Amino acid sequence: MSANAERAQRAEMALAAYQGRDAGDTLADNIVDLIVDLLHLARQNGIEPDYIIHMAQMHFDAEVEEEAGQRAPDFLSSLRTAAEEVKNG
Repeated sequence: MSANAERAQRAEMALAAYQGRDAGDTLADNIVDLIVDLLHLARQNGIEPDYIIHMAQMHFDAEVEEEAGQRAPDFLSSLRTAAEEVKNG
């Protein structure tokens, strides 16, 4: 199983634990609801939701590129640097 397949499996387990409030919701609806609630949790703990969204997208893109073999070896270092810049304003 690929690393991204394992990540998706962990997300599926988290979503399964979270779901159950609205039986008629689609998978997409449940994913959005979980993400929104996580953003509320972030804000409640002094973390800017835009930072979370930005970093999540960067990490997702990097992981997809890594699995496809398109990423340069030092990309993680660049990603970490960018994350620190975003975090520190």
